[in-house]
Amino acid sequence: MTALTAALAALLSSGLGAWANQGPESLSASAGSAFLSAADGAAFAPLRFAPRPAPVRPAWLKVEGEGAEFAAGEARFLESFAMVARTSSGEALSRPLVSGRGKVVVRQQGMWVTDRDAEFTAGLDFLLRREPAVLAPILAHELEHLVQLDLGLSGAQARPARELAAFFVQCRPWVELGAPVEELDWPRNGSNSRDMWAWLDHPFTAATALAYRGGLRLDLAAPKAAAYWRKTLADEKAWRKAWVDRFPKARDSQEAALFVLEQAAGFSAVSLAGPVSAGLPDLIEAAAALAPGESLVVPFEPSAKDRALLEAAPISAKLSRRGSFWILAVDGQH
Repeated sequence: MTALTAALAALLSSGLGAWANQGPESLSASAGSAFLSAADGAAFAPLRFAPRPAPVRPAWLKVEGEGAEFAAGEARFLESFAMVARTSSGEALSRPLVSGRGKVVVRQQGMWVTDRDAEFTAGLDFLLRREPAVLAPILAHELEHLVQLDLGLSGAQARPARELAAFFVQCRPWVELGAPVEELDWPRNGSNSRDMWAWLDHPFTAATALAYRGGLRLDLAAPKAAAYWRKTLADEKAWRKAWVDRFPKARDSQEAALFVLEQAAGFSAVSLAGPVSAGLPDLIEAAAALAPGESLVVPFEPSAKDRALLEAAPISAKLSRRGSFWILAVDGQH
C-alpha cells in the first residue's frame, strides 16, 4: 500500500465517510436488537442512535473560518479531492500534500497556489458553486501547481509552461470521472467546460486558446521548464494511448475547438478582422506534430484572427509567407 493509498483510506474511513453521510447521525441496531412477533408477547427492542464519528482533518488542510458554510466547503473540497486521488493522476497530484511539502487552506474566496509557501487557497466561492465532479478537475489543475513547485518551477518565466501543462493535467481526471459538465457553464465556457471538450481531439488548439486568453507565450529557454514541458507532453501521449477509446462522445470537440478559439480572439487588445477559419484546429494539431526541419503549407488564407492565434500557439512551428503561400515550419535547429 502506497503512502497515498493509506492516507486516502484513512481519510475516507474516518473523515470523508462521515461527511458523506447526509443524516444528522448514523443509525445502528445493537446485536441483540430484533423484531419479535406479537405471538411471542414481547416488544421489539428499539433502534439505538450512535453519534456520527467526528471527521478527521488531514494535517495538510486548514480552514480559516467557522460555521456551516466553511464546514460545507471543507466537505466539498475533501469529496472532490478524493475523486482526483482515485484517478490515474491521483498519486502524483497528491504527493506534495501527503509528503508535507504543500498545504491547502479553505478561505472565503480564491482558487490559486502561491509560490512562496506552496499554499493552495480553495475559496468557498469556487467550492460551493460547483458539483464535486465538476470541481475535481479544477482541483487537479491547482494540485499540479504544487507538483511544479516540488520540481523547482516558479517565477514569471516558467508561468506559461506551468499554466498550459496544468491544463493538460486537469483534463485527464476530467475524462476518467466521466467528463462532467454543468449545463450553466457550457454557454460561456465556465469551469473550462468547452476548453476540455476541445482538448479531447484538439489538445494544442485548446492550449492555444488558453495561451491567447491569458497572454501566455511558452518560453522553454530555462532547462527546468523545457524538461518539465517535454515530460508533460510525453505523459499526455502515453495517457491518450491508454484512454482514447474511452473518450466521451456526447458533444462535438471540433465545434468546441472553434468556439474557444473565437472566444480567445475576443481577448485581443486590437480588433482582428475576419472569423477564425474552420480548418484552424486541424492545422494547429498538424503543426504541433511537425519535427525539426519539417513544414506544411497552410491550405487556406489565414485571417487576422488565425495569424494572431497561431503566433500564440504553444508549438514550435512558426507561420511565414513565401510568395503566394503561407507556411508553418519548424526550425531545423530546434
